Amino acid sequence: MIARRGLSLLELMLTIGLALILLGVAVIPRGGKGASSQGLAQMLAEELRASRIRAMTTGKPVALVLPSDNGNLSHSQSFYVMEGFSTPSVTRVVNFAGEFPRSSLFVGVWELNVLQLRNPFLLNTARPQAAGLLADGFDPAQWLPANFKDYALIFTPSGGVTSNGLANFDGDYHVLVSQGVTYGAGVPPAGAPLPQYPIAYRHPNSAGLPWTVNISRTGSISVTPGVTGAADVQASAHPLESGPHPAPPRLSAGANHDPVLVDVESRPQAVAGTLPAGASASLGNDGHLTLRVRAKDPDGDALWLKWTCSLGKLSGGLEEMRMEPGELVNKERIWEGTWEWVPPSGSWSSADLTFQVSDRRGGVVSGNLGSTPRVAQLAPGKLAFVRDDCEICVCKPDGTSILSYAADDNDVFYENFWTVSFSPDGSRLALGVERVQVEGDEERSRIAVMSSDLRLHQETGMDGDWDSYETPSWNSTGTRLGVTRTRYNADYDVVCSNITDLKANTQTSNMRVGTSAQTVTNFSYAPSGNKYCYLIYDPTLPPAHCSSIMVGTVGGGEIDLLHGTTTPSFADDLSSPSFSPAGDRIVFNEGVQLKVIPSSGGTAGDLFPGAVGYAPIWAPVGEKVAYIGRDERLYVVSVGGTPQNVSAGYLPSSVAWSPDATQLAFAADLFGPDEEDYNIDLFRVNADGTQLVNLTNTPDSSEDCPAWSQR
Repeated sequence: MIARRGLSLLELMLTIGLALILLGVAVIPRGGKGASSQGLAQMLAEELRASRIRAMTTGKPVALVLPSDNGNLSHSQSFYVMEGFSTPSVTRVVNFAGEFPRSSLFVGVWELNVLQLRNPFLLNTARPQAAGLLADGFDPAQWLPANFKDYALIFTPSGGVTSNGLANFDGDYHVLVSQGVTYGAGVPPAGAPLPQYPIAYRHPNSAGLPWTVNISRTGSISVTPGVTGAADVQASAHPLESGPHPAPPRLSAGANHDPVLVDVESRPQAVAGTLPAGASASLGNDGHLTLRVRAKDPDGDALWLKWTCSLGKLSGGLEEMRMEPGELVNKERIWEGTWEWVPPSGSWSSADLTFQVSDRRGGVVSGNLGSTPRVAQLAPGKLAFVRDDCEICVCKPDGTSILSYAADDNDVFYENFWTVSFSPDGSRLALGVERVQVEGDEERSRIAVMSSDLRLHQETGMDGDWDSYETPSWNSTGTRLGVTRTRYNADYDVVCSNITDLKANTQTSNMRVGTSAQTVTNFSYAPSGNKYCYLIYDPTLPPAHCSSIMVGTVGGGEIDLLHGTTTPSFADDLSSPSFSPAGDRIVFNEGVQLKVIPSSGGTAGDLFPGAVGYAPIWAPVGEKVAYIGRDERLYVVSVGGTPQNVSAGYLPSSVAWSPDATQLAFAADLFGPDEEDYNIDLFRVNADGTQLVNLTNTPDSSEDCPAWSQR
């Protein structure tokens, strides 16, 4: 659950004050023939205070308005409230004729008894409020509708009050509350007529049982008996008849506007172009999405946010939650809501996330996670690769959340990495590391095992025998590593080559003894079971008859795969053996032909009719095989099927399958083989060739040797 900002002390006090005001309104004596103008005056005062508090807490102007029948009348038995940042709408209408049947509200201009004034110099005037008491730049004429003739007392977020030209004196605006009132045409006060305010000014002659509500321009409100400051208004001890009363406006659906979305954001953000078709976000099972919605309301209402999801869990549950008030942009409040979504713990491929923003007055706007509601499950596992030969990187399959590890180079030596390989459970990495002396160029190599969060665990001793052209291979249980070692003489002829069996802590034991002048390459364990295979060749023999593929069982014997002998026959031109997921078949190269054969031996057949290419790699599940075609581009084919180019015009240098065999990662030079410069980036593509995307896109760096973990 995301922590929500608490109320400030000021907001808390204002909220409590508003509650007490509304409670006060509720307990004022009302109704019946005995209901007094004093009761109505107290009720009006509390409504004014509530409007002021609402303006201060919402940050939008709020006006309490007396209807005038389009300027024809100056008394009323109702009032209404308008509010909004730039386009005010009617949010409340109060008709008190039933509770106070004889009473009415009146605004006008009357002669003053200066002896009753606090400040005799503050006489009747219609000059606008001092700018320092109002929100910056607030202009009632711009805020109110054009040709507005009703009488408005407008509270601004600063707490001050202004109007659309009403008379004020003694520093206050005044509303006369009485049981009936008589009046005639009035003399405009000083500063009037104001052309932008077309309201009418009238003079009261008499008022029944009058009280006055006084509203100072700083926002304080008081109630006093009689007609405040009046010199010539007759106060009657009996109710008077006022005649017809103007009707207030009606609340309507059109008066309230729908909220407007500002932006929707989800994090982590995918690398551009990596999202599956129809998805607006992607996520792995071990992650969560942070969802942020920002919106504004034309009426200045507070906003509420509700998310729904087809799968998984939301931090806010299924209930609406109030959004947080944010910054003001062009005098409109931006509201913000932040939620978290966690995917289901079991199997899932996609989920839909939608939301609704509401002002709780009928205004709503709905939206999606992005252009669509879909969040797709990220391909499982992690990607690892080598950057610039000197840095190991691990990231999510969409190229985000990159971790990196670089050796501590110095003036004596620097270290390069030549390969990286995940353990079956994805928790560890096997690395080939080469140390080069700064002076003398002496090279020594070793194998290191690290956790997949790139914390070094163990490493072998350093010598020059670890073969920098080979990738360490984990057995199916992650307890052993098969690593090729080759020793050369001063003329770079092979002295001996063998496979060293490493335990997970890199303790060594020879699984095969030296092979004299014969070379061992392409060692790999089967993905399941305890089989292994490797290529062995004799460099002294002609290329067409120099190699064999040997298949063995850990702790058991070996056979020449094509000839069934217990020792290599060196009768063929073979390369690149790769086990099927179950370990029961092997795909390999015979010259440029792509062949498949049972791992127990037998007759080899074509991978598909007329199959030619290089470096086949069987997918972790199913029947798919990736290989490099004669045109040096990457292809995918199902055994016996039709190949599909999946790398477009790129020429891959190294390839890795995703654990579910739906995607591939490959490294390719952006400049191509005929250019002097090179820049190798890491790409990801679906197994059907769709959604080819550059995951790294680093003009100043090169990435190679991708590996993809199960989880």
